[in-house]
Amino acid sequence: MPCQSPQSMGSHWCLTSMKIKDIKNIKIACELMESGLRLPLVNSLSGIDNKRLLRGLWNEIHGCRPNPGKLPSSVVSYINDYQSAADIAGFIALYRSIYLNTINNSAYAGMALDPSALLETWYEFGKLGRPSLDINAGYYAIRDVIFEIVLYVTCRTCTASFIYDPAKRYTERCPYCKTLHLG
Repeated sequence: MPCQSPQSMGSHWCLTSMKIKDIKNIKIACELMESGLRLPLVNSLSGIDNKRLLRGLWNEIHGCRPNPGKLPSSVVSYINDYQSAADIAGFIALYRSIYLNTINNSAYAGMALDPSALLETWYEFGKLGRPSLDINAGYYAIRDVIFEIVLYVTCRTCTASFIYDPAKRYTERCPYCKTLHLG
């Protein structure tokens, strides 16, 4: 079989035609899958369009098929109490710090969704004693803040930042000091 690009490869691998960028994309995809990030999100972040390749990698890593089903529309789906709201707010703050210090050291540049920064944030957040945070929740938190799907505000009492949504029970107040945020 002639060599094909990783985008068009099925189950056949031909490393001689792969470029270093392709190998890096597969490596990051594998790391994202190992962390439990859902396949459509891995596809989006890694740039690998070959769903058959991604499914095969998932099966090899996890020993089972990827989870089917609908993905949440927003990070708010992951907030079910003040602790999860605080964890997600902390994850966003840590991501922002890692992103600005390692990926883009310009404080004036906008933040972007970077797979390496997402993984590093997830690993470091777990070291802080919060390993229960699902990386999918972290992905949606960063995405939703970057694209302003949710508001990320600063508490007027304790100055902590958090996701604010007046229509939801655990996002209408600061998850740290419980001060009601008045839009």
